[in-house]
Amino acid sequence: MRFGEISALKWQNVDFKLGVIKVRETLVRGEEGRPKTPGSIRDIKMLPPVAEAIRNQRKHTMGKSNYVFLNQKGRPLLPNSINYHIWKPALKRAGLKPMSLYQTRHTFATLMLDAGELPGWVQQMMGHQTLKMILERYYSYIKNYQRDDGSAFMDNVYKPSVKDNAPELPNEDMNKAYGKSKSA
Repeated sequence: MRFGEISALKWQNVDFKLGVIKVRETLVRGEEGRPKTPGSIRDIKMLPPVAEAIRNQRKHTMGKSNYVFLNQKGRPLLPNSINYHIWKPALKRAGLKPMSLYQTRHTFATLMLDAGELPGWVQQMMGHQTLKMILERYYSYIKNYQRDDGSAFMDNVYKPSVKDNAPELPNEDMNKAYGKSKSA
């Protein structure tokens, strides 16, 4: 989520039964409004660590406000305050170089794609209207996309039953391609 989407998140848009966060608003420079683009209005699947964190957050802010995340004064979060008082000190204590809080979105996209998640799913989760941003910004960082051997097709599309039922072939390379060995 973008920081403004996190700041504007209200408890009514957290659905534990469906396991989604409904992004419907954003909070930018103290003004609440519609998200950045029509594609930004979306339902985000809560992965288990997110669901756990939101359940823990419920103990601190539910009943105090409509907003999920509040500052120490009980008001919605502001990016500059979080950036200077929490984010940058945390990076420094962790021994990491200074970076924008927005970089967490890039980290999410890169980690998801590198783990093999479909680009279209990542696009939807991030609220991009097209795959263009995903492909232009993140593709080169994805080590799993660097293979060029056709193994994904063979493993996921070409029917494993065809491999098992394939006749013994005279060509040793073809036998390897079908997963056969001389002893099989």
